[in-house]
Amino acid sequence: MESTKDVVTHDNLLADIAIVDPELTLTVPKRVTAATGIDALTHAIEAYLSVQASPTTDGLALQAIRMIGRSLRLAVKDGQNKQARSDMSHGSYLAGLAFFNAGVAGVHALAYPLGGQFHISHGESNAVLLPYVMGYIRASCEKRMKDILEALGGNASHLSEEEASYKYVEEIEKLVSDVGIPNTLQGFRIPIHALDHLVEDGIKQTRLLERSPLPLHRKDIRLIYQAAFDGVIREPSTAKSD
Repeated sequence: MESTKDVVTHDNLLADIAIVDPELTLTVPKRVTAATGIDALTHAIEAYLSVQASPTTDGLALQAIRMIGRSLRLAVKDGQNKQARSDMSHGSYLAGLAFFNAGVAGVHALAYPLGGQFHISHGESNAVLLPYVMGYIRASCEKRMKDILEALGGNASHLSEEEASYKYVEEIEKLVSDVGIPNTLQGFRIPIHALDHLVEDGIKQTRLLERSPLPLHRKDIRLIYQAAFDGVIREPSTAKSD
């Protein structure tokens, strides 16, 4: 039995037409809204930070981040808010265009085993890992994280790139918490002894890992899972392996 998510792709599976209709999302439950919203945001963020990013994907990703950043909390709080639902629908679409071309990276790579081994939804798997992966790779992409912070609505004009990157990670951590998703692996009842198995499956996601601005090896993946278990954002220079 497979213990991780994988992808089946072929040109024949690509849609000829995509209908983006926010009206269809008005009755989506809060938990699903939160999970799919963070998933869409992760698509945009990872596309913008990807080593395969381009000016085209950058524009799509940043606009998606702007739309999702200003609307996700409201869409979760009030599902009948049509403007928030419209922003989320179109932001998700733009994020999809961005990551289809630039790809996603470490967050998705480490999220796949959570779904395969513990049947956590894909959106929640991404959400619980997003702050910890961002914190771990922070020093490798400070300028781009400053761009994302500004797209999320943060005032970064007075901050250095380093300061803004820290602020960005804090904002991501707060956003996940605000929409009601557990912020640690323990919050999903994942035991400490499972981390080694998660690492074994995570390291296999080379297609995704190769897009990370900071190369993530076995030790790095173990430290990120440990950080997500402990609920403490760490960087390579400060992380300690158990």
